[in-house]
Amino acid sequence: SSIAPGLGGASTCLPLTCEMPAMWLALSALLLGLGEARRQRHGASGDRLATASGAGGVSYGNPECPCIGIGNVEGTLYVDVGNSTTAEYPADMGSHCAAWDDGRDTLHCLEGQSPGKGASWCAQRWCYVDPCHCKGIVPTVTKSLYNVVHHGEPVYYSYETCGGKDEFTEENHKDACTVEKTEKACVEKDCSWHEVAGGSGKYACMAWEAAGLCGDMPDEDTWGKKECPCIHMSGLNGTLTVDLGEGETAQYPAEVGSMCKPWDLEHSTHCKGDTKASGCNQPWCFVDSAKCSEALKPATTTYLPGSVYQGRPLAYSYLTCGGTMPSEPPQGTARPEAAGALPEAAAEAENGEEKSQPVESPPVEYDHDAYEDEWHQEWRNGDHPSFEDLHPEFADPSPESR
Repeated sequence: SSIAPGLGGASTCLPLTCEMPAMWLALSALLLGLGEARRQRHGASGDRLATASGAGGVSYGNPECPCIGIGNVEGTLYVDVGNSTTAEYPADMGSHCAAWDDGRDTLHCLEGQSPGKGASWCAQRWCYVDPCHCKGIVPTVTKSLYNVVHHGEPVYYSYETCGGKDEFTEENHKDACTVEKTEKACVEKDCSWHEVAGGSGKYACMAWEAAGLCGDMPDEDTWGKKECPCIHMSGLNGTLTVDLGEGETAQYPAEVGSMCKPWDLEHSTHCKGDTKASGCNQPWCFVDSAKCSEALKPATTTYLPGSVYQGRPLAYSYLTCGGTMPSEPPQGTARPEAAGALPEAAAEAENGEEKSQPVESPPVEYDHDAYEDEWHQEWRNGDHPSFEDLHPEFADPSPESR
């Protein structure tokens, strides 16, 4: 899809690997060990596609590799679909399984185009996933969301988790590791030929995070506490319509709540002028209510009414960012509903589909010691690598290439 595809880029070398093949070999050996450890932790995995819904309802993908992203929100994202062309997508693109490109990619997925509306990859369902939470599925790094990160890691996409067929990547995203089918070709691309997590015995070519090199959270002051991390994607190009109450709305950046920042200070009308509302200067971010303890006081946001994360009401927290929760928080104080309950506003899908149910993502599989000792030492020293640092093959993307 045009969100899932690449935008080009000449080099596919990761840091150190072009100039230090010995390091790559060491990392490859490390990954083999990580694969064995992951297999022992996970056990066998089935091929079931467990949608988080009934027939016709919203699906958050296979629970072993669930979709990520904030759903059921009002706003627009601007995406480069190639040839210096930008297309508008809904602000919740990739947050659940859908044929997001069909009728939206203005170069490839409209009537009369190739492959055209309703055809091939335009009509296939996919969503964004966290490679560090995937088991039995090999996702692909997206390059159309240039410079966007999730938990400080590159964003990946998957058709497979949605039961879709990936008819896009092999022909249109040739830089992707997942297009290589042999160990030799995989190694030459500086990717990892690695066992698919889940103990299946199957090997595939995959990018580093999908192979198990998931780093520690770089900085709790930026990404929230490890036991209650920020969940939204940082670097999105677009806007979200935020409900400030009493009929007043404001346009916030689409990446609002993706990291610890005093988001209201710059964007809320209640934080302008000499008399500012309480808490304007306090950092906060959106969090997963199912992953946060009551001590961190996650509360259901009123900024984005009916919004969800993996089917659960979207929550926010000041305390995970080291901030102080104001006495009268602008987003409200309602505690998240029990996991499994959905607010009425989020119970219906975009096209009148049936009610969905929340999906519980598998535990994070960060291998902190291996990552910190062998890869990206700068993370331990507080130097948070950019998207280009993590994947320099994405730097200086060619607008003529998808």
